[in-house]
Amino acid sequence: MSRILLTLYTVILLHQARSDDAVEFKAINSELFALFGDSVWLNCSTPNPKTYFESRLFTKDNAKGSNWVAREVVVDDWEISTMYCYLSPDIDDIKRPITVMAYALPSNVTIDMQPLLKEGEESTITCTVHDVAPQELLTINITRGGDVIDSKSYGGPHVLQRRTVGRVYTFTASRGDNNMNFSCEAILQLGREQKRTKSPDITVQTYAPPEFSERLCPSTLLLGKEKKQVSCLADGNPPPTVECKAFGRHIKNMEAVTGNMTGNYTCLATNQYGNAAKFVTVEYDGNIGSKVGAEVIVVLLTAIITSVWDVL
Repeated sequence: MSRILLTLYTVILLHQARSDDAVEFKAINSELFALFGDSVWLNCSTPNPKTYFESRLFTKDNAKGSNWVAREVVVDDWEISTMYCYLSPDIDDIKRPITVMAYALPSNVTIDMQPLLKEGEESTITCTVHDVAPQELLTINITRGGDVIDSKSYGGPHVLQRRTVGRVYTFTASRGDNNMNFSCEAILQLGREQKRTKSPDITVQTYAPPEFSERLCPSTLLLGKEKKQVSCLADGNPPPTVECKAFGRHIKNMEAVTGNMTGNYTCLATNQYGNAAKFVTVEYDGNIGSKVGAEVIVVLLTAIITSVWDVL
């Protein structure tokens, strides 16, 4: 019987306005967020002038229109507060909930990592978000060149205070990281709105000592009638210089070797982070460049040493 009376009461209230002016009883925003200590307005549309609010938060102000009521409350509690908009003081079963949650933007977002990284070795990034709330709405992103390489959303139970939250990410440094900007970003997801706080960028430099390979510097370099130039290069960051020597000759990258300069050479690659040495044999084959066009690559010896340079 009571449910029938409630329904009739609602119908009567709606009928008091013309059909084209009918107003739905509802909370304009059922979920609100406010900085801790700030105030926020609760709003309800209503066909009843007697509609009122019940709130556990301190009331700062009230306002009312022909088809709405509003209350300004101070959000000074870390508890999630659920307040109600009641259609009428005569009936307490017709109400609309409004949830209010306090938040705090981070006082600081920091990133800690080494700016000089050796390629091929592991490196660690530590992001710290200071004095943020609530933690369950927080996501920490780590970015490289603007792209997200790691993301952590925390979730979990509601925490009744500001927290300092850290995130650690480990990766293997590569040549692609060179001159890239790394940063951390804290994101608070407040309903449909996001509050973002970003750390300063750290620009990374990578390095690699010199290293010889068969692809860049074969152990045997063959010269022929039509193949009059060979080369010996090394990988590294920054690019190393390569100098080869034998019989009193010093030749950069082996580019000046000619057919009458065959023999065994020692090549040394150097940059500011180290050096590497390799034995290279230069041979002459008159068949290279003939009609057959065959090219024979013979690997004689590969060695990466640095002491040989001083011996010769």
